[in-house]
Amino acid sequence: MRGKDDLQALEEAYENRCSKWTDFRAHICHRAKMQFAFYLANRGFHGKLKFDHDHTALHLAVQTDAADKGASKAKRKDASALSGGEKSFSTICLLLTMWEAVGCPLRCLDEFVSSPFLILDSTRN
Repeated sequence: MRGKDDLQALEEAYENRCSKWTDFRAHICHRAKMQFAFYLANRGFHGKLKFDHDHTALHLAVQTDAADKGASKAKRKDASALSGGEKSFSTICLLLTMWEAVGCPLRCLDEFVSSPFLILDSTRN
């Protein structure tokens, strides 16, 4: 009966590990959502991340125009409906958010500034 006890112990350890992983994943997702909103707010945008773990998908919605003027004109857009500059900025925000969530010790980025207008726009504010 020793084998049955060992199997029971392994099953319990596995279930415990899965439970802790689910809690840890939820914590990472919550923190990533807050971090994404923080980065977008630097430019006056609002946005949300939606993690779909069942389908291994990530959905994001960004509100760019009229974010501070009231909800009457505000409109949330998915990534495909954003303009070039909005998409670039949102992508950088997402990238920085994911880097923060994963905690990679090495970060490398090719062609960070895709447009000189992004630099000019950020220096005006």
